[in-house]
Order: sequence, then C-alpha cells, then structure tokens
Amino acid sequence: MSDQAVIDRERWSWRFESIGTNIGFVACFQNLWRFPYLCYANGGFLFLIPYLLCSMFLAIPLMFLETALGQYTSSGPIRAWKICPLFQGIGVATTVVAWWRTIYHNVILAWTLYYLYSSCLGGELPWTRCNNVWNTPSCLESSSKWVCVNGTYIIGNKWDTYPTEAPRAPSWNSRDVAGSSDNPDKCAYNYPSTTYPAHEFWRFNVLNQTDGIHDVGRIVWYLALNLFLAWTLIYFGLWMGVKLSGKIAYVTVPYIHLVLAAFFIRGVTLPGAYDGLRFFLYPNIYLLGRTQVWIAAGTEVFYSFSIGLGAYTALGSFNKFHYNFYRLVQKHLLVIFSSRGKKRKAAGTKANSESLDQLYMIVAFLNVITSIYSVIIVSSFVGFVAFAEDIPISGAVDKGPGLFFVVFPRAFAAMPSSRVSAIFFFLVVLKIGLNSQLVMVKAFITSVLDLFPTSLRIGYYKGLFVLGVCFVNFLIGLSMVTQGGFYVFTLFSHYGDSPFPIVWICFFESIAIGWFYGVRKFSRDIAEMLRWQQIEWYIICWPVTVPIIALLVWIGNIVYWAPLSFSSGYPSWANGLGFCMTLSSMVCIPAGAVYSIFYHMIKGEGPTMTRLKKVIQPTIVPFRYELHVEPDGVEMT
Repeated sequence: MSDQAVIDRERWSWRFESIGTNIGFVACFQNLWRFPYLCYANGGFLFLIPYLLCSMFLAIPLMFLETALGQYTSSGPIRAWKICPLFQGIGVATTVVAWWRTIYHNVILAWTLYYLYSSCLGGELPWTRCNNVWNTPSCLESSSKWVCVNGTYIIGNKWDTYPTEAPRAPSWNSRDVAGSSDNPDKCAYNYPSTTYPAHEFWRFNVLNQTDGIHDVGRIVWYLALNLFLAWTLIYFGLWMGVKLSGKIAYVTVPYIHLVLAAFFIRGVTLPGAYDGLRFFLYPNIYLLGRTQVWIAAGTEVFYSFSIGLGAYTALGSFNKFHYNFYRLVQKHLLVIFSSRGKKRKAAGTKANSESLDQLYMIVAFLNVITSIYSVIIVSSFVGFVAFAEDIPISGAVDKGPGLFFVVFPRAFAAMPSSRVSAIFFFLVVLKIGLNSQLVMVKAFITSVLDLFPTSLRIGYYKGLFVLGVCFVNFLIGLSMVTQGGFYVFTLFSHYGDSPFPIVWICFFESIAIGWFYGVRKFSRDIAEMLRWQQIEWYIICWPVTVPIIALLVWIGNIVYWAPLSFSSGYPSWANGLGFCMTLSSMVCIPAGAVYSIFYHMIKGEGPTMTRLKKVIQPTIVPFRYELHVEPDGVEMT
C-alpha cells in the first residue's frame, strides 16, 4: 500500500465514533440468544465464573491484540498480518469467516423486517390465533386446552371446567380418537400433539419450511424482498463511510439500551418472571466440575467478544496512530462484565481527558447494565410464557433464532399492548443486527480494498466494489429464503461460523505475536503508539494463557462436537459440504505459511537461514505520516 493510500484512508473524526461503533458491534445476535441458554444449561448464575475467567485470560487480550495490530499498521486484517509473513494466512482466514457470517446474518435481518412489518399491520398480531390459512389442526391458542368429550378431543377454554359438556370446536379442530362414544377414556391414550400459533407462524408462514435441505423448494418472495432491503440498508451504511456511520451510533446505541431497559423493567414485573429467573439462574455448583461447562464458557467468549473475525483489526485501522485505544479496551471490560479495573493516566494525556473519561463511563455503565439484564429479560419472558400457557418452563425454552421469533412473540401474544411491545422489540433486534453486520461487512471490504489500494479505492470504483459485494451476498443469501432455506441457514451457522475456525484463528494469532514476532517487540510498538508502558498483563497472556486455553477449547469442541443429523433434515452430502465450509478458512493459515516459506526460499537472497529468518520479519511498517495534529495545533491522542 502506498503512502498516499494510507493518507487517504478513512479515519474516525472523533473518538466517540470508535467507541460507539465497537459497543454496537459487541451486542450481536449470538451474544443475546446464546448466553441465556448457556446459563440455563451450564450451572445457572455460576456459569459466570468460567465465563469471566476465560474473558480475562483469553478474550480481552485477543481483543487488545487485534485492535493494536490494526492501528499500528493502519491496515485491514489481510495486510496487517504482513507484520509476520509466516502467518499472513491468518488475515485471509478471518476474512473468510467474516464473509460466511455476513451472508447468513443478513437473513436474520430479513426475518426481523418481516416480523416488524407484520407487527405494524392492523388487527390482531398474526401469531395470536389459530384461524389463519397456515395453521394446522394441532394449533392451540394460549387461552385454550384440549377437552375429551364422548371420546373426542375438542378445544375448550382453559379456565373453564367441563363435567359433561364442552363447546364444540370447528370440525377441522376436532380429534375423533376413540372410534366410539362409549369409551371416552381412550382419549387419555391419544392426546393430540400441540403447537402454538407463534410457532406455526414462524414455521409455516415465515419459513414455509420443508422436511430437509434436500427439498429446497421455491423462493419465498416476501423474504427475498426483505433480504434485498436488508442488503440495501447495509450498502448505504457502508457508502456513508466510517465518519457518518460512527455518528449514527450516537443514536442507535442509546436507543438499544433504553428499549432493552424498558423490556427489563416490564419483564421482571410479569407473572411467572420469578420462576423463569430461578429456572435460568439457579446455581448448580456440581456442574462446574464438568469439562463441558468450561468448554462452553471458553467457546462462548469467542462469540460474545466477536474476536477472530478481523473486525477489531479493521476498526483499529481507522484510528489515528497515537489514539489511546487502551481506554476503549478498558471500557469493553465493562461491556461484558461489570469490572472497571484500575486506570492509570498515560504520559501526554490532555487536561480534558478526565471529562472525556466521564463520558466513557456513561457508555460503559450502559453496557454493564446490558450484560446483566440480557439474561434477565430472556428469563423473565420465558417464565411469563410458561405461566400464560400453563406449561412447564422447559417447554417454553428455545435457543437461537427461535428465541427471537417464537418465544418473544408468544409472550407478546399474551400481553396487553402486544403490538407496541412487538414493534419496539423487533426494532431493537433490527438495530442490533445492523450495527454488528455493518462492522463485519466493513471488515471484509477493508481487507480486500487494502490489497488493491491504487485501483479499488479510487473514484467510483470503491462504491462499485461495495455494491458488488452486497449484491453477490444477496444472491447467495437467496438460498436461505427458500422453503428449505432454514436448513441452509443452519448449515452456514453450524459449519461456516463454527468454533473450529474461530478458535483456530485466535490460537495462531497469539502464537504469531507471542512467539514469532516477539511479545516484547510488539509491546514496544504499542508503547510507541499509545505512549503507554504498562501492559504487563498482556505480555503474559499472549504467549502463555491465550494459546493454552484456545488449544484446550479447540480440542474440547472436537470431543463434544456432533454433525447435523439425518433426522433433522441433513443427509451425508450436506455435512460434507459443511466440512468444506469449515476448512475453507482453516486451511488458509497453513497454506499461507507454506507459500511464505517457498516464496522467501525462491525469491530471497543469501544463505538458507537468512532467507528463512525473513519469513518472520515484517514486510510492513507503521505509517507515521502524521503525529495527528489537527489544524488548530491540538494533538489528538
């Protein structure tokens, strides 16, 4: 990359743009729908113990490393790893994983847009009743129950009793299971299978789901339109550039936290909320002795911190060289858990930094609240669903997309002002998805643009390239808005975005910096940027704790991993395709190492050992064009 290309690189115009964008990126889908279920399945509230330990010794040092690398090199993930040519494949691997994730994440936005549109229509919410064209005879509204009368199951009011007679259901809802009216006890042996309106709306109206990935079916046209709209929003968000998109974060991030706070207050006051909280958070200390719990915690931090995707490297590359992002990392400690830690003033910090720090703490406090009440919101609403439908809490629990698109709609259907609640909820989901999606797509695009700075960055070529990326991803995403599209979606998330490539990438990131480039050398580079010397904690973590924990988590995922089953709609060829998706990113690191060795052995000069040493010597230098002095002469640190 030429000097002029780096000079023309986009930069944050104000440090709060960087902070707001990072905070918006952290609040991603996986963090919101994975963590509550993991708490429930892995010891309740005590799951925080392994989670916080893995965060401290693994995730936070990696987040610091990725941000520092991007800022020091002023480059995206691929070019930044020229700092150690032997591991330049890390940048390619992160770009591939980010690409897989961006494709299927926008499908979630398409679903969200459809639910938002459905919530705004007049009349009742479409997932509250069983009288729609997509409903099946098994559909049962929350206010009803099956009643056996003369050997026939009918639907009656849940709150009434039926000693002899019960109101007849419509003929399509009747269940004549006895064969004769003189033996009504046979009903007990033929209890109808039951589904709820929200579940049928999700499966039969939104997804139009088939029986497996082998039966893709037709494209669901309204989901295709919503997918196109989602990619259009992403395109214009990228077209505005980091300065304008950073300013948008001023609005979206506070809105997200204010609405989530409202749902928190509403959730804990609902009937059944206490039972839901107890179900999710009740501590089971014996589970902490299970290896699976620690593997789950170690895996979760990779998703909740969104490391290994190259996003922090890309965002860091937009920082000015002497921007003290260490403060930003400290605030991210609070994004995930409520521990600020000690702060020490860096030499050269301006007099107004303390007032800025107070603003930082306001943002950090909002994220502390988010990390706590995200689990509480889910727990309380699940408890309310169980109470309203008179079912065990385990019958209301769901994970993944089902949490957003089945459980919460079931709760809204039983609440007063259900339409308002649904609209605000899906607006929040939309904004959360847009914030994280914009960063991931930006990371992918930045990686490619840095490889062709003198062509793709010039004039309208950049806009055309961004448009092309969005359009290609839209075309691939169409496979996930078919009738069998949910199976394709699950294939992408299970394999393309699986823990294997992400943990693999992070392991080699720590090895590359900690052992090959040199942790002491990297710490001197950071001191040059930040005018900050006290990073001893990371000097210990990068070469020791991070690779050890990452390796253990990676091995643990191999031991406890299972392919998608045939009974779930996945034949063997689908799993084979999924393995190829996983390997598509993992193979980049060894392939890049082999290429680098052969390149330096063939093109290099001097003795063999001299040429081999060049494999770990940087082929990129930090860009020090400016001390980042603004026109008024005030240095921006």
